[in-house]
Amino acid sequence: MNRTGPSSIRCESSSTPVIEQLDHDHTRTTRLGSLSAAIALVAACPPNAPYNPPWNSNWKPDGTDHNYLISSAFNNSLENNSINHGMDQVNRSVLNASTSATWIDVRVIQAALTGSAGDYRCVENHSNGTCHLSTIRIDTDIGTAGATEAYWKAVVCHEMGHSSGIGERASNAPSCIACPATSAYKSFDSNEVTVINSHFPS
Repeated sequence: MNRTGPSSIRCESSSTPVIEQLDHDHTRTTRLGSLSAAIALVAACPPNAPYNPPWNSNWKPDGTDHNYLISSAFNNSLENNSINHGMDQVNRSVLNASTSATWIDVRVIQAALTGSAGDYRCVENHSNGTCHLSTIRIDTDIGTAGATEAYWKAVVCHEMGHSSGIGERASNAPSCIACPATSAYKSFDSNEVTVINSHFPS
């Protein structure tokens, strides 16, 4: 297995809060003026992100049993609803998302992210490139930042989409995996489900 970690590279620096840091190999940020304001985002997302869902082979789960170790820090209804919604989206595909008591596939933790609402990293790959262990981090302000539940569902859905192998999509994609993620779309679209399924043939 190959252990990798995030670098410290940032695409931009700003005192304006950002909603996410994405990818295991570098950080991309999305500006968010105020969490309590309407979710109107100006993105510094990957240039030319495709409209159709791209597959990231380095994020491909190592099997269809996709286990999430959920931190006990997620202990209010907004947080739990967001986590459950994200797992429900994964379960629309052939992946079987469930919770586990140990770190088997993906752990979901809270962290004091600097102006960021969430990020995803595959931290250990098998020799065939599939992801063995990965981490989703959700900012500790998830329950208190003043944003709507729909927004937080979109953030968690976005990161769980990455944990299922889907890369960044264009900002006009009708999906939570669009970059930037917004409260307008808090679910996978059917194209993402199709792409995930295509990489796990029966």
